[in-house]
Amino acid sequence: MEWEKAEKTEQKQEKKELYPQPAPTSYKGKKNPEQLLWVQILLCAAMAAFLLFSKSTSAPYWPDLQGEYQSVLENGISFSSDTTFSHFADQTIAKLRRKAQEILNQLDGDMLTGRGGIWKVSAAKKTPPAGASLESYTVQFPFQMPVEGRLTSEYGFRDNPVNGKEDFHAGLDIAAEEGTAVLCVSDGQVMRTGYNAERGNYVIVRHAEGVQTLYQHMSCVFVRGGETVSISQRLGTVGSTGYSTGPHLHFELIVNGIRMDPSTNFPELFA
Repeated sequence: MEWEKAEKTEQKQEKKELYPQPAPTSYKGKKNPEQLLWVQILLCAAMAAFLLFSKSTSAPYWPDLQGEYQSVLENGISFSSDTTFSHFADQTIAKLRRKAQEILNQLDGDMLTGRGGIWKVSAAKKTPPAGASLESYTVQFPFQMPVEGRLTSEYGFRDNPVNGKEDFHAGLDIAAEEGTAVLCVSDGQVMRTGYNAERGNYVIVRHAEGVQTLYQHMSCVFVRGGETVSISQRLGTVGSTGYSTGPHLHFELIVNGIRMDPSTNFPELFA
């Protein structure tokens, strides 16, 4: 009998060595990592759904969302557990991030519509394009000239100096020597900086009362997204990057998502 018990004990020991059982994981006082992954997926899905909903309703707070959400996309989400579920979750998050990035790119296109702030117009219906108004807007807080220079193109309908065709110009063109300082017109926060083939190097600043300002064609940019800026602070220098025929600053005034004529704020340009 004793030898039978010893044999059974030995067989059990061999089985344990051949098929070791994982040590039980205790989540007492801790959150299950898989639960955390599901939470991350749901949060990202909720953010993507919110972007889609806001896009479909033409919400006026798009510009405010872009800077904050962009940082989430750039930082991404990392997973520490090496499991099949974590790989699945990682792929799911990546797809959601790509979809959200596509939406943001479209939003950026909506906000930066037109070639260098220029819209084509229909000869049959001479009305401002969606997202722009012919009305002027006078800012009710300290506001100054963005650059010292000469006005070369006003806001509104005009004959394009490059091709001679009529278009809608969404800002003011102020010619100045390359390297001239581009100044922030008022206190605010940099929403984003970037570059594209039409606008060249550009900066978007958010101010009080739903006001935003856009500066483009710069040769150099001295600020970055999220940075707090003050009136008269140098944002960069005049250049001719993007769709441009010479050194100048294209300046736009955007109020609650609508481009407005900024002329009344700069009477010295029209003296």
